[in-house]
Formats: sequence, structure tokens, C-alpha cells
Amino acid sequence: MDSKSHDDDDFPLSKYINFDCGKQNCSPKEAEEKLKDYLTGKLEVRKKRRKNEVLYPETPVREDLGVKVQTSKRTDQLEQEVLSYLEDSIYNQIEMDIQTLDRFIAYLKRADHYTYQILTLFYAEGETWVGVADKLPFSESTCRNRRDRVLEELVEWFN
Repeated sequence: MDSKSHDDDDFPLSKYINFDCGKQNCSPKEAEEKLKDYLTGKLEVRKKRRKNEVLYPETPVREDLGVKVQTSKRTDQLEQEVLSYLEDSIYNQIEMDIQTLDRFIAYLKRADHYTYQILTLFYAEGETWVGVADKLPFSESTCRNRRDRVLEELVEWFN
């Protein structure tokens, strides 16, 4: 697996906005993308980036007029900053997905550790199906079938 830098092109929020998971119609492909992003850490990066986008929106640069205005107390400002990203629907959807995937992965580790290993090898470590099968006592097709069953189950968790 090649090592990419974590720049904005690696984690586009626009891709995430188009997902319908959480709205009672998550497809297996969308669930797979979220699972992959979760296992590789991209979902957490999206969450942090969205929080920063909400807290520090891009504003056009204006000339300083030299007027100093006193703002509200620091605690009020902090409260407003926290409320601004907690009320953001995209941030909340990412957070809900992370929580769902946290619970799903914990369940999967207890219920079927081999399938968890298959997902980790394939998505997080970038192994091919041949590589996954070489490291586990299963054939390539069994590994793919186990992954497919997990994706179907994950869709139900999201819906």
C-alpha cells in the first residue's frame, strides 16, 4: 500500500455529504465506504476537519480599519464555538457513523474475530484477497463471502 499524505484531496467532505446512511436507505456500497474510511482513519479526519470548518469558516480578508471592539466573554465565545459544530448536521452525521462503527467493530471482534481480521487486512492494510487468504485459514472466496455478509449486516446497523 502506498503512503499518501493526508491532504484535502484524500478526505473530501463532499463525498461524505452524498451518503444517505442514517436516512433508512444505506446501500452496501455506502456502508463499505464508511467501513473502509473508519478502518483507515479517514472518517475521524473528516470529523476533525468538519469541526474546524465550522469553527473557523473562511472569511474574506478585509483591511483593518483600526477600530478595536470588545467582544463577549471568553466563556460565551467558547460556548458558541462548541454549539456551532455540535449543531452542524454533517458533523453530527459523521459522529453518529463513528459511534455506530465503534459499536459494530466491538461486536464483530467478540462475535467473529476472523472476519474482523479479514476487514482489517483488506481495508486498513490494503492486502489483496490473495494476501488476506494467505494470512488466514480461509480461501479467497470464503474471505470475500465473509466480508459480503458483514456488509449486509452493517447496512442493517446503519438503517
